[in-house]
Amino acid sequence: MRLIRHFIFHLFLLLLCSLPATLLAQEQMGIKADNYAGINRVTLNPSVNVFSPNNWDITFGAVGFFVDNNYGYLENTYLIEILQNIDNIELAPSLTDDATVNNSAIYFDFFNNEQKKHLFMNTAVMGPAFRFNVKNSSFGFFTAARSVISVRDVSPNLGYYQFLNHQVNEPVEITAMDAGGMAWAEVGINYAKSLTNSEKNSLSFGFNLRYLQGTDAFYAHNAEGQTVTKVPNSFLNFSNGNGSAGVASSLVNSNIEEEGYQFSTNGWGVGADFGVTLALFPRDHHRVKIGASLLDVGKIWYQKNVEAHTYESDGAFSVDLTAFNEVENPEDFYEVVNAEVGETVTHTQQEQFGMALPTALSLQGDLGLTKNLWVNGTIVRRLNLLGVGGQRANMIAVTPRLEFRFMSIAVPMVMYENQGFRLGSALRFGPLTVGSDNLMSIVKSEPTFTGTDVYASVKINQLRVKWKKRNRNKKSKDYGCPQVMM
Repeated sequence: MRLIRHFIFHLFLLLLCSLPATLLAQEQMGIKADNYAGINRVTLNPSVNVFSPNNWDITFGAVGFFVDNNYGYLENTYLIEILQNIDNIELAPSLTDDATVNNSAIYFDFFNNEQKKHLFMNTAVMGPAFRFNVKNSSFGFFTAARSVISVRDVSPNLGYYQFLNHQVNEPVEITAMDAGGMAWAEVGINYAKSLTNSEKNSLSFGFNLRYLQGTDAFYAHNAEGQTVTKVPNSFLNFSNGNGSAGVASSLVNSNIEEEGYQFSTNGWGVGADFGVTLALFPRDHHRVKIGASLLDVGKIWYQKNVEAHTYESDGAFSVDLTAFNEVENPEDFYEVVNAEVGETVTHTQQEQFGMALPTALSLQGDLGLTKNLWVNGTIVRRLNLLGVGGQRANMIAVTPRLEFRFMSIAVPMVMYENQGFRLGSALRFGPLTVGSDNLMSIVKSEPTFTGTDVYASVKINQLRVKWKKRNRNKKSKDYGCPQVMM
């Protein structure tokens, strides 16, 4: 059990330690709801920039990080304090044999409840990107490096305390579950066009096309429920097994401690996004945009440095956990697994595998209460269209904002996985935007710190813009299509 305990603990610390190195967040509502966000908006809906008040923009860089889980937490802390004390994080006294309390330590502990467990993490770095409009069309180009990790539907019985408290020889019911993670670089183009344009409404369609280079990936799929029983001498008995697992990485054949990680391209793929936006321009002060988009439709095929296996068994088998003590890389791990399950499990090895992008369906609504005061509502729901892969967290967000050409202030209110709203904040001032969709996790100590969300971007827009009126004979302030001030 100590091996499992320390593995989970160090996995959680790995996610936290990646903050300063690879800071785009889950959906970045503080950035993407803004009418002046330009090319940054196309990853939420590729059709919307037809209605941008700027004819062009250039993004020099955008970074962000999102993590959320309900398996473990850090006690009474917040992000800034964690980064300042990253070397002072310890296991809670209840998880160790030492009951001494260190008042200067930040303690890590596990939740003790009956909820299904999950973990979601997204990181991304957007490189140079630009966008320009010509008549009723918008063209864009973007580059990015992205990663996603998701673990879903983990049985409550696999909670740390739940499993620990199960007695020896007492069967534990385990449900089907999935885990996956992948990292890749991408180069993409964006195109959007206004299909109809009248005094009352305008309909646009847009798409992104991407070429992808995959670096690392892993997956684990438990296809059906089973019972697991702890037996003496660190053995686990499984009633049956039907699943698959795989990894692609330079670490597959390496000694992790001696050789470390070596960057390599292990696969390639393609991806696409599609979106439509209907913009309404009534004769009063309000404007309305309604959008729908299908995001991250695509797949990466990993063909180098691959270990991938499928296991099927209708009968019981046992695994000795101590056999994993000398594992140094993924290849060693699978050799131990195959030796442990023996002939009781049908085993097939694959030379390559595919990983689906974090596909999702999104609906957006944007209401202009005045020229400068807006309210955005966005829903994102994950879809499993192309099989195993990394997945998004489900999200509902309401984002009121006050925006001007040179600056804006947004206050996102975001709910992930249908578990409580978090309050965020974002500020755009000139070329710089900084924000978070989970502000309290950064600045205020929380009894249970379970994740955070931060993002920033640097970009330039047209220097002078105004919204031209639809009917010059009326005094109504009808702010419709943009017009450039030369």
